[in-house]
Amino acid sequence: MSVFRIEPRYYRWHVDPGVVWVETSTDYAYLDWQIAIDQAALVLVDIWEGHYLADCETRINKVVEDNLSPVLTCVRNSGMRVIHAPSPDTAKRQPGWVNLTEKNPLRETDPDWPPRNFVRKE
Repeated sequence: MSVFRIEPRYYRWHVDPGVVWVETSTDYAYLDWQIAIDQAALVLVDIWEGHYLADCETRINKVVEDNLSPVLTCVRNSGMRVIHAPSPDTAKRQPGWVNLTEKNPLRETDPDWPPRNFVRKE
């Protein structure tokens, strides 16, 4: 089983017992995770389109080229799943769009799935 190790950083906004809880007692901390590649996925959220502000788009394109592209290549080479999760408005403008809220094959066996209040984000 292939695994990868990741050490995500988070802001530790709590303190150990006996330590006074003040802002200076909090700081960044790291987790140490080992995750099986077949149990993981890289989820790309809203990276399909540019930005409406030219200077932001230039900066975003540089981040994608310098940071995201090498990670994506590595992830694909490892065999890990890649999931594209564009916003609904962006997805609907793409040629491969399938309107899952109305044409979801799960509706054939359960017409109440997904629940309408979930689809409508209620």
